[in-house]
Amino acid sequence: MKTEEFLDYLKEGESENLEFKSRVSDDIGEEICALSNLDGGHIFVGVSDDGGIRGCDVKASKETISQHLNNITPPVEVYYDRIEIDEKEVLIVRVPESDHLCGIGGTIYLRTGTSKRPLSIPEIMSRGAETLLFEVDKTPTDQLPDDEYIEEFSSKTRGDIDDLHQYLRNMGAITEEGKLTLAGLLFFHEKPQSTLPHASVRMIFQDDSWKRFSGPIWKIVENIENELKGKLALSSIQPGFKRIDVYEYPIKAVREAIVNSLVHRNYAIKSEVFIELDSNKLVIKNPGSFPPGTTPENPNPIPRNPIIYELMFQVGYVERQGRGIELIKEECEKHPFVSINYELDSNFTTLTFKKEVESLSKKERNILSSLSEREKSASEIASELDVSKTTVLRKIDRLKEIGFVEKIGKGPATRYRLKEKF
Repeated sequence: MKTEEFLDYLKEGESENLEFKSRVSDDIGEEICALSNLDGGHIFVGVSDDGGIRGCDVKASKETISQHLNNITPPVEVYYDRIEIDEKEVLIVRVPESDHLCGIGGTIYLRTGTSKRPLSIPEIMSRGAETLLFEVDKTPTDQLPDDEYIEEFSSKTRGDIDDLHQYLRNMGAITEEGKLTLAGLLFFHEKPQSTLPHASVRMIFQDDSWKRFSGPIWKIVENIENELKGKLALSSIQPGFKRIDVYEYPIKAVREAIVNSLVHRNYAIKSEVFIELDSNKLVIKNPGSFPPGTTPENPNPIPRNPIIYELMFQVGYVERQGRGIELIKEECEKHPFVSINYELDSNFTTLTFKKEVESLSKKERNILSSLSEREKSASEIASELDVSKTTVLRKIDRLKEIGFVEKIGKGPATRYRLKEKF
C-alpha cells in the first residue's frame, strides 16, 4: 500500500471494511473473521481509534496474529504490508473475503458498521445456504405427505417409477420416518406455507394492489402463468391466413424466470418472491443471489436446492441444468419489445423484463398483414392501406427497429418484407 493511499484511509476513518488497532489485542482473530465474512478489508495495527499513528512492533505483531490465525476455521490467509510515518511503523493486514463462513472458538462473527457481532443460527443457515455449505431443502419437517399430490406427481413423471415412496425417500423428499423434508413439503403438501410462511409469491400490480400465491410450488407456477396471461396485453397480427399473437412480455421466458425464482431461491431467507407489474417493466425478485461460481453470463449448473430441482425436472417444469437462463435470453432476443437485466446482491436476485418500445399500433399491424402476402414498396403499402407514403415510411422505420421488417434493394427498387422469424 502506498503512503498516499494509507493517509486517505486514515482521513476516512474506521468503516465496515477498515479497523484501527493500537496494538494486537486478544480479539484480533474475531476481527479477521468478521471482515472475512463480509467483503474483506484491512486492519491497521499501530493506529488508534481516532486515526492517530502510535506505531507498533511489526515483527511481534505478525507473530501474534499468526497464532490467532491457527484458531480460525476454515483457515483465512491474510496478507501483510508495512508503512513508516514519522519513524513509526504501522502493520497493514489485508483480509480477503472468504468463500465460506469462518469462525473462531465455535462462533461466527460478522462486521457491522465499525464493530463486530456473532451471527445468529438463522443467519448462519441463510449464509450457509447462500454459499452452498449445506442444502436447506434437505431440512426435515414434522409434516406428512398428501396422497393426492403424490398421485398427481406420479401421473406427471417423465418415466416409470416402480416404488414411488422409496424413490422419494432415496432422493431426500421424504425421511425414513415418512415425514416430509422441506423439498417434499413444497411439493407434496396442500399448504406448505403453514410451516414455511415465506414460501409464497406476491404479485404487485400497477395500482399497488397485490395478490399472494400459495400452495405447492408447481401449482404456484401454473396459477401465476394464468394470472399473467389475463393481465398482459396481447398484440395480434393477421398476415394472410397466418396469425401471430405477441404478448407484451415473452410468456415462455417469464414462466422460466418464475420457475427459477422458486427452484433456486434461498429458503433460509425469510422473504417471499416478489413479482412487480409496471407500465413498462415486469420485475421478478427472489431471495438469494447466484451460487458461487455462477453468474447470468456464465450459468453453471449448480442448483442450490437439488431435491427441489429434481422434483421439478421429473414433472417437466425444468429442463437440463444450466439451460434456463439461456432460454430466457433466447426468448427475449426473439421478442420485438423486451430486453432483460439481472441485478445481484448478497441477499436477492432481481430480473427485470423491460419494454424497450410500446406494443404495435393498428397501422403497424396492418402493414405487417400487408407484407405477409409478399414484399412491397412503401408506395404500394400506402395505396393499399389508404394512408400517406410518409406515414408508411415512419411506421416501417419503427417496425425495422424492433425487428419485424427488413429493407431490401436501394433507391426506386426499395422493397420491404417480413423478417424470416415471422
